[in-house]
Amino acid sequence: MRPRRVKVSFVTLGASGHLVSLLPNFLLHIAWFDPIFHMNEALKGVAGRGLRWVDVSGSLLFLTAFAAISLVLGMASYRRMLMAEKRS
Repeated sequence: MRPRRVKVSFVTLGASGHLVSLLPNFLLHIAWFDPIFHMNEALKGVAGRGLRWVDVSGSLLFLTAFAAISLVLGMASYRRMLMAEKRS
């Protein structure tokens, strides 16, 4: 028997419209890799719960690393596309 696939959008995992505590445990583990989740947690913490930026530094570190990795991968992909165009 094949495992059942679950399709969940990043916005749902990021808990933009609901509380993160409403997600089942297996989705909470997946949500940790979602940048929208970290953005929402940091903004809700600072704006809603009065946390300091240092208190949400884990989420900010994740977002910074995600942005840096995305930038590097995007630049490499663009460079590869330019080289493919040169060859043709």
